[in-house]
Amino acid sequence: MDSRRISERITRMAWIDKAAIPLQSFVRKTYEAMGPTGKKVEDAMHGKFLGHPLHPALVHLPIGAWLLAGLLDPWGGSMAARAGADLAIAIGVIAAVPAALTGATDYYPYGDASIRRLGGLHALLNYAAVALFLFSWISRAADARDLARLLSYVGLMGVMVSGYLGGLLAYEKRIGTNHSPIPEDETAPEEWTTVARLTDIPEGIAYRANAGDVALVLVRRGETVDALANACSHQGGPLCEGRVVDGCIECPWHQTRFSLATGKVVDSPSVYAQPKYPVRIENGEVQVAASMPEVPLEVETPNGRASMR
Repeated sequence: MDSRRISERITRMAWIDKAAIPLQSFVRKTYEAMGPTGKKVEDAMHGKFLGHPLHPALVHLPIGAWLLAGLLDPWGGSMAARAGADLAIAIGVIAAVPAALTGATDYYPYGDASIRRLGGLHALLNYAAVALFLFSWISRAADARDLARLLSYVGLMGVMVSGYLGGLLAYEKRIGTNHSPIPEDETAPEEWTTVARLTDIPEGIAYRANAGDVALVLVRRGETVDALANACSHQGGPLCEGRVVDGCIECPWHQTRFSLATGKVVDSPSVYAQPKYPVRIENGEVQVAASMPEVPLEVETPNGRASMR
């Protein structure tokens, strides 16, 4: 199966935008309407407190429950099998709610057409499957078991197709993966490397520099300089084109904010900390130890730090 060809065909399906764009807009406006509380809820939905996306962890329960129901339904002559299948359907429908909410939260920031349409079709199939399982649950309560089983199996096929699309999003489009550079994949000087003159770096403005193959963003704060990896951990956006706000660097693509002091996530959608490099000033030269990135294992919270160890 040629996954890239499938992805390209879905990208050409402009009709998906009729549902995808309103969905993204609705999620965005909902969080904005909630004000500061909305931002805290959004951070939690992204999985900031975990240090990795929350959505993949939640989808296993509804899928597992519905698969279990599919295995029990053929044994419908047994009261125990009927009760087990009915309970599994109910658990799956209820568990699908937080899975859908976290998925929509992860999805709404993306404006790229290929991600928007692939993710949109993934979402639509999931919502349709949830509706089918909900009606199956209702049909079971009405003892219309043949209809209930039919609805369940159609819903299960929808979930399988949607799961395949979710795999394309994760493994081809790299949604939810860490896009910050991997030290092992870069050629970084072993020694301290001069990357700029202190006087060349404007105060409070992101400045692009390189140490070997390592792309850096530098921010000067008085006589100190912070150095972070330039590629945003969310989707690889250039932090050097972002704003410096309240001690943070803000990615220009999806507005993730990283602490300049620690590299930790302050505002989602990214849930991965940004590699931070040791810096020293020698005779007016800014030197970076690019071979020794510090990737923090904690995330910033409004009340301090939340350890991920």
